[in-house]
Amino acid sequence: MTFFASILSAEACQCKGLKKLRKAELLNAESVFIGRVISVDSADSWNRVVVLEVIDNLKKDGRKKMSILTGGGMGDCGLPIKAGQEWYIFTQTIEGKVAATICGRSMLLNDSLASISNMHGYDNFLFEKYSDNVRRVAEEIKYIRRKYSTTVL
Repeated sequence: MTFFASILSAEACQCKGLKKLRKAELLNAESVFIGRVISVDSADSWNRVVVLEVIDNLKKDGRKKMSILTGGGMGDCGLPIKAGQEWYIFTQTIEGKVAATICGRSMLLNDSLASISNMHGYDNFLFEKYSDNVRRVAEEIKYIRRKYSTTVL
């Protein structure tokens, strides 16, 4: 699993490696979606509040907009997130707050991904052209879509 405590404190970031996405982790996720960053504002001296327009709600919970908490990005595991970017966001609830960090599954989606949020033919996705992280995200999205299209979790 990942280390999230630093998102709400000044501790140094210490990430553990990600393993293959499991059903239990998906069930425990507060939200999983592809979103466009609307705004990034300071929540306090350590954290930022990020508001995202939900482009593709992978957990199918009906949300059109999400606010998440992330660190400030100064060694505290915060996402290096900016307005206008598209992100694959995988959140957890930490101390009652919806949060995402660099130690988790969230990842920036950029033009080199041909806007993965609009791609539904993942079987045709050219994995060999992209990094391991991009491959991981594409595989996770495929897995999540399969779970939510056939079964209510």
